[in-house]
Amino acid sequence: MSAVLSGREVHVGAVRGRYFRENFAQGGIDLSQIVPELVTNADAAIAGGGRGRGRIELAVGSPDPRFLQRWSEQMRALRVPALRSWRFEIRCGDDGIGVNAAAVDRRLGALGELPEHDGAQRGLFGRGLRDVWLAQGAGRIEGVRDGRAVESWFFPARGDDPYAYLHVHDHDAPGRPAGSVVTVPLATERLPADGRLRTLVSQLVQLRPVLEDPDRELMLELPSGQLELVRFPAPEPDETRPVLFDQDVKVTGEITARVTVRRSARPLSPGTSRATRLGGLVVRSGRAAHESTLGSHEGHPGARHLYGEVRCDALETLQRHALDRPRPQLVVKVDRSGLNDNHPVVKALYEAIDRVLRPILAEEEKRAGAQAQR
Repeated sequence: MSAVLSGREVHVGAVRGRYFRENFAQGGIDLSQIVPELVTNADAAIAGGGRGRGRIELAVGSPDPRFLQRWSEQMRALRVPALRSWRFEIRCGDDGIGVNAAAVDRRLGALGELPEHDGAQRGLFGRGLRDVWLAQGAGRIEGVRDGRAVESWFFPARGDDPYAYLHVHDHDAPGRPAGSVVTVPLATERLPADGRLRTLVSQLVQLRPVLEDPDRELMLELPSGQLELVRFPAPEPDETRPVLFDQDVKVTGEITARVTVRRSARPLSPGTSRATRLGGLVVRSGRAAHESTLGSHEGHPGARHLYGEVRCDALETLQRHALDRPRPQLVVKVDRSGLNDNHPVVKALYEAIDRVLRPILAEEEKRAGAQAQR
């Protein structure tokens, strides 16, 4: 479905009813949800371009006033309930496969449909770029692909339709390299300080696969204008006992997980959020990192030195199968904050993690007690 206004075609999107109910009862989203969506999409675009190496550029700052004026005038003319202006935005660029108008049309099809890639890189987890834009009330994508350049704007539609978008520019771009830049307005009047943003991006659990990949370069432009290469600040391993456990464990009858528990040289701060803490075991499947967990042992004094990972690639398969069903039981929470702890396989995974950690924590407490008595 589409309409024409002032010579530009305004495309109206569709959404699967179940998907709308599950995703948009969640309320607003913040940087800890927006940043992983942008960076993992960029990571998938680089992989989709068939390149071994790639660069992602993330910038947080003020919007271009000339663009903001154009946007406000167009939204007023369209009479849509879109965000008219904003003080700050986040932009994410990559040198991956890029986008043109045809690619944007495919990506901005019906919400709740499977993405065009095969899931091997980013996976099928999280809200999706369109969801982020819709939650924020506006969005913009610019890119080049196959010799064509495009600039598209995304916004809430009038009436009962969930969203709409239009191609502001769509033209030939011979010789220009492929790539894309995605912009998301931030519904805030104040940005975090440079140090907090740096910590957020470098320690986000869901960015761990990108940050640890030597073939990915993630650059962060802070509000102050400073440009930095972001790397994960890995804990320093304990000299005498760096690895406490590294084995495959049974989750269910046919599902196993590789659990690796490491010990740091110094206690790891619990931080203010599990989304950015250095400790705990990071649950991974495919290219995705879902959460950091200690099972039922969260806050246990013997866990202050523990970190590592749990790799269970069956989670990717379960999520894909769930999306094909009319009443799915998803493995990952729809707000991308972690695993769905009501899923039977997730419950079994937590139980397996508990079985691994229980004797380790007992030994940690025993050693700590013996050391205190000296």
